[in-house]
Amino acid sequence: ILQQLQKSNSNSIIDNLIISGIPETGMEYATSLSNYFKVPLTPLIQKKSNYQLRTFISGNDEERQQACIQKYDIKTELIKNKILILVDDSIVRGNTLHYLISYIKKFKPKQIHVLIPSPPVAYPCYYGVDIPTRQELVINKQNTIENIRKEFKIDSLYYLDIERIKKTDTNICDHCFTGKDIVDHIDRDGLNNCKSNIYHLHLISILN
Repeated sequence: ILQQLQKSNSNSIIDNLIISGIPETGMEYATSLSNYFKVPLTPLIQKKSNYQLRTFISGNDEERQQACIQKYDIKTELIKNKILILVDDSIVRGNTLHYLISYIKKFKPKQIHVLIPSPPVAYPCYYGVDIPTRQELVINKQNTIENIRKEFKIDSLYYLDIERIKKTDTNICDHCFTGKDIVDHIDRDGLNNCKSNIYHLHLISILN
């Protein structure tokens, strides 16, 4: 993205660039990106300290939009004429990102680019995450990444390819990305990487 931006913008690209994670799951990835490209990390979007729920767990789209309003503070004074690179860990239904982008665009950024350090979530997770049906997932609603980009009205949208992830760790569950059964390619040692107790106990029961 930075290479593309450098071709189309002046030498003051760094001065006009904002890299920001979407709290809290996007912050670690945004920090790594910031360090790699030596571009300061800007906390453009901040989670309100008294808000605890994950927005994608709310009951319906209207509730999720209201949850977004209650969940985030956005430093709107930093946005005008800036090139924004927003980083989140994944896009599930897309409600949070859609709301944030729609709100941010009111303050006239020059460009908005979104980086997702995971593949598109295309299948429900049955191991403790609230993703009831494939039809609710934004990649299945829009069919292609380009259609998602157009729906969100942003300049670019990049996901991390599953094969690139597997180059660093082959012993992972990728069911929500590929639809493959986890017991086909994750071994007992890989259970140590599972963060959810529900997920861990379910895998143990399968493998036993």
